[in-house]
Amino acid sequence: MPRISRFLLLGIVLALTLVLLPVVYSNDFALTILTFANTLAVVAASWDFFTGLTGRFNFGQALFFGVGSYAAGFMNLNLKYGPMLTIPLAGVVAVVIGAAFGYPTLRLKGPYFALATLIFPLIAGDLTFSLSSVFGGEHGLYGLTSISDSYVVQYYGSLILMLATVIVLIYLTSSRLGLALESIRDDEKAASATGMNVTNYKLTAYVISAFFTGMAGAYQAQLFKFVGPDTFSSNISFEVIAMTIVGGIATIVGPVLGAYLLVMVLDGLGVSSDISVLTYGVLLMAIVLAFPGGLLGRLKSNLRGMRIRRLLGGEHAAT
Repeated sequence: MPRISRFLLLGIVLALTLVLLPVVYSNDFALTILTFANTLAVVAASWDFFTGLTGRFNFGQALFFGVGSYAAGFMNLNLKYGPMLTIPLAGVVAVVIGAAFGYPTLRLKGPYFALATLIFPLIAGDLTFSLSSVFGGEHGLYGLTSISDSYVVQYYGSLILMLATVIVLIYLTSSRLGLALESIRDDEKAASATGMNVTNYKLTAYVISAFFTGMAGAYQAQLFKFVGPDTFSSNISFEVIAMTIVGGIATIVGPVLGAYLLVMVLDGLGVSSDISVLTYGVLLMAIVLAFPGGLLGRLKSNLRGMRIRRLLGGEHAAT
């Protein structure tokens, strides 16, 4: 079976497992953990789409997550829009913010773009306090309307969002846009010399990443019926980076695996927030040492080795 078919089959099996999980094991706590994992998987895959394809590190993914959360909360409380409308609209708001921040900063060279993205969520977080009459200050926005109070419905909603995000991002990665972004990552000067508008391509990837992350933030807002300043926390940005490194950077699917692993290990075992950063660091170090290319990289390597051994075995049999 061709390698691409093998990965497709594996993806179908994993997707069906996630779809059927509530049918065979309906535990409220487990479904809550998995719903949270699905939401963070969207953020991690979105981060990977931009950074993995362009090579430009973004330390401020929490900006889009927080913008999506607050945009959904504001529209729900003040415009009376339901979650089914606020979630996609929050993605659009995140695109606008992403374009506003990305257009001037993506022209920066070296580490300056990464440093600039580190500041973005801090500025946004301060604005929630400065404009407390609009965003609720330290108390945030509460009393939001949710899609459903059912754990099963919330799980399936997050699963649909995650699967749709992964499918779209994989398609874009293999499209002309993805190929152009990879050429920019490999040699930006050479890509620019061919007449390619490098900044516009990077900005396109940046706002696509913002769109899906904004929707993930909006989904979490309706899930908890609350939005607070901690949605702009840098911890979110570093967590999704860790998930991507664990799963395998520039793979889209790898960050999803990393999100499931880290969320289930930390939240499933009840690791407190006081030591979560230390736990993340230990897990990250252990996995990087054991699997330098991430979990997906190791899987690809194993499948490649099996294929080579099969071919060599066939040649020996023929002789």
